[in-house]
Amino acid sequence: MIGKFDIAGMTAAVALSAASMWGQNPSAASSILEEGRKVYAERCVGCHGADGKLGPAVVGMVNSALCSQALGPILNGTEMSAGGRNFHHVGRKMLARVPLAQQMVDPTDSVLGAFSNSPKPGINTSYMALVQQAFQPEWWQFKDNICVAADGSAAASGAACPAGSEQYSQMEYNFSLFWGVAIQMYESTLIADQTPFDKYLEGQQTYTLVGDNTTQLYTIQLQPNVDPYTLSIQGLNPVQDASDQDVFAFDYGDGRVMGAGITDSFIDYASGTLTLMFGNSPVSGFNIKISYSVGPTALTVPQLRGLNVFQTKGQCIVCHGGPELSNASVGTVTQVPVERMVMGDLFQRVYDTGYYHIGVRPTAEDGGLAGSDPVAGLPLSQSEYMRQRICNGSEEVLMIPGRPGDGIPMAPLNCADDTARGGFFKAPQLRNIALTAPYFHNGSQLTLEQVVEFYNRGADFNTFGEEHQYMDADIDILGLTLQDQTDLVDFLRNGLTDQRTVLQAAPFDHPQLFANNGHPFDGNGYPVQNDPAHPGQATNQQIEVPAVGQNGGKPLPTFLENLLGVK
Repeated sequence: MIGKFDIAGMTAAVALSAASMWGQNPSAASSILEEGRKVYAERCVGCHGADGKLGPAVVGMVNSALCSQALGPILNGTEMSAGGRNFHHVGRKMLARVPLAQQMVDPTDSVLGAFSNSPKPGINTSYMALVQQAFQPEWWQFKDNICVAADGSAAASGAACPAGSEQYSQMEYNFSLFWGVAIQMYESTLIADQTPFDKYLEGQQTYTLVGDNTTQLYTIQLQPNVDPYTLSIQGLNPVQDASDQDVFAFDYGDGRVMGAGITDSFIDYASGTLTLMFGNSPVSGFNIKISYSVGPTALTVPQLRGLNVFQTKGQCIVCHGGPELSNASVGTVTQVPVERMVMGDLFQRVYDTGYYHIGVRPTAEDGGLAGSDPVAGLPLSQSEYMRQRICNGSEEVLMIPGRPGDGIPMAPLNCADDTARGGFFKAPQLRNIALTAPYFHNGSQLTLEQVVEFYNRGADFNTFGEEHQYMDADIDILGLTLQDQTDLVDFLRNGLTDQRTVLQAAPFDHPQLFANNGHPFDGNGYPVQNDPAHPGQATNQQIEVPAVGQNGGKPLPTFLENLLGVK
């Protein structure tokens, strides 16, 4: 049976998802498995067909990278698990234990508070009960044993399993399903959408200008007392994006309105009168969105200037667009997984949407998407994977658009296309960026000041010929002034930080946590000491993160404060 999830809700206890399954034509199996690079897939056992018997099932969930990601650490011998375990072993161990048995849970915890055993550790329910509450019965209720042979094959049996095989309950066998979905559903609640930037956008006024195809000069009456630095003018052209729009302009705090597609424009802040002159041609084919603020804003004046730099000469918005402030968001990549782009050497190449080579390290040293999956042997690059399918005889026609603003027409992908993937890494989202140092995929920049300086000098490895064939053409010397850099960092550090995260308030509250933090010195000053409970291993030194309830607690220290030991 091929199955898909319909995520219906979340248990108040541990955010395990309520899920339902429905049958799908088995002929769809090959297409779903072929798209396995884009969906989470896990073998489980469930109710199979009208006879009500157990049988194998493949569970596929579209856009479930968090689910897939959650499955990696638990079986890793370094991160969480003893060597040699599988998910069925982990299920057997976990389902028999009290959740959070050695951790305190605040009675006001926004998810677990009602189950807290405070002032004792743990919660007053079991993993088994939580699974039963959250998932449909066909995934855990059957009494048949699941017998796993030495070769890994599994079969349901109403009797004891034969010698030489391992025996599991259905709930134990399907534990990877419960684990992955539960973590994904919890993580999907951790949305930092109450930043000063969000509040600023929520408070903005809007005006839509509908062009008449003939007029170039408009006098538009906005509300009086417009705040300087808050006026933005953007064409709603469906074939353009962000800074590539035909019209993309801002006020510069002194009444001037400047940007692409307009000339000789200005705003009288006190009266709200906007004089808008379009450049070479009248507005036609799309509308113009005018946004502005009146009265107090959630962003300070330096942060508003920093936002202006972010959207203009800083060119940050070219890669960090949309609500997530990343072009690698699900909403973008689902619609357009690959594009053609003009690279630094001015040649067109196909690349994975939202992934870029920005010159952090040379491609020969740090290949990024140029590598292959060590298990499947397939390219990490989606564009290269698709190109190889065409080369191998696939008859499908894959139409590849040009990156908005590059002027490249949509055309079919073909075997001769050159894919740019060397040194390509995912553009991260920027929400709470102040809390996620060090920066870049290799942690090479410790502060946001250093990050901005990196971009301002045009990267560290932006060499003609050797790297330009892979690099985004927008990576170049920016010419930002010291004030520009200071304002941009202010916007990134303070304008994009959700204070609920800093204070660990709901939904970012949590039980007591312990994290490994190196090893204690032995009596002779040696930087490790043997762990009597685990011969051959060093004793771990841990730091405690206390339990926090829904109202939050002590602010989290920054990366540098941790390095410097600031309390």
